Amino acid sequence: IPRPCNAFMLYRKDHQPQLVETLRDLAKTCTSIGGRSSKDFSSAIAQMWHAEPEEVREQYRHRAKEEREQYKILYPEYKYSPHAKK
Repeated sequence: IPRPCNAFMLYRKDHQPQLVETLRDLAKTCTSIGGRSSKDFSSAIAQMWHAEPEEVREQYRHRAKEEREQYKILYPEYKYSPHAKK
């Protein structure tokens, strides 16, 4: 069972396609931008998240809270228990 998304993950879902497209367009005109990795996208989105006004981040926190509440209804017995790495 996948865990519910937190506020940042919801923000990333909403903004990553736009960022990928922007960087793809830039890569066509600038050879130094090509070959971006997931780490590069995560860093860029994290910077965007921190630059957002508090009101925008609060909207995503509210959405994450709603998702957690819905998750509790769908999976009332579920309890997260991380597995230790071997």
